[in-house]
Amino acid sequence: MNHVRVVHLLVSAALALTPGLASTYTTNFSGFSSGSINGQNGWSVTGPFDQSITTFSGSNVFQMSNETASTTFADMPYSAALPALAGEGTPYNFFSTTFTFHSATGAGQNGLDLQVGPYNAGETGRQNLFEITDTGSGGLDVGFWDTDGSGNFNEHSIGSGLSYTDWHTATMNIVFNPGPGNDVVTVWLDGNLIGTFNSFDSYYPLFEPGTDSTVDSVLFRARNAGTGLTGNGLYFGSLSLTETSVPEPASATMLAAGLFGLLLVPRRRPPASRES
Repeated sequence: MNHVRVVHLLVSAALALTPGLASTYTTNFSGFSSGSINGQNGWSVTGPFDQSITTFSGSNVFQMSNETASTTFADMPYSAALPALAGEGTPYNFFSTTFTFHSATGAGQNGLDLQVGPYNAGETGRQNLFEITDTGSGGLDVGFWDTDGSGNFNEHSIGSGLSYTDWHTATMNIVFNPGPGNDVVTVWLDGNLIGTFNSFDSYYPLFEPGTDSTVDSVLFRARNAGTGLTGNGLYFGSLSLTETSVPEPASATMLAAGLFGLLLVPRRRPPASRES
């Protein structure tokens, strides 16, 4: 079964639980103008980062590299926001995002390093992050960041050697459960159900108390600077966001844990996870 269709089925299952309480945002960047994405259709970037709307194979794409990088958040590119925040203590305890990405050169780019994940538009609150890197040969590598019960950040390797010449799809679903350390994050990469992870909710009470960890958009972050990447990096071809409310805790956990993932037909087995 096509993995995009599977993702639609998963999100539809969540929406069906509470059809009156849901919001979605989807874009393939058609209707955007060439040049900076800042100010276009609700998107924002105020920092001096290498990003633009350009064309690839006849379609608009969002290009970004880490030629310029920063440890900040609010000035990085982030998407249009959903109407309300999702997270603990809000009416929306389920957040899902799916995006597609492609090497901008179709070849190795040593030092490429971009992060993508749920964000609280214009603030510092954020949740789990995909990290897409390249050592210059052998394909794209993908990591996924979560936290342990002590609030420490862990990166798990969820994909390596991804083709430079194919489109790839990443999805995460988050179910926010009351209390620290019990949110459930489910991750897919190229149609393969990778597994479940923790959110960042163990981190905030210990290290950033008072930070609002709810989310409504997606952040594109250049944390580590590379060289020779200007105008290249990655192309992002589409992005979708969904927020809704699901019953808690049992039904929500089952949904996030990927029981619907039985619909998936893996084309290859992902590598084992690692932490660092």
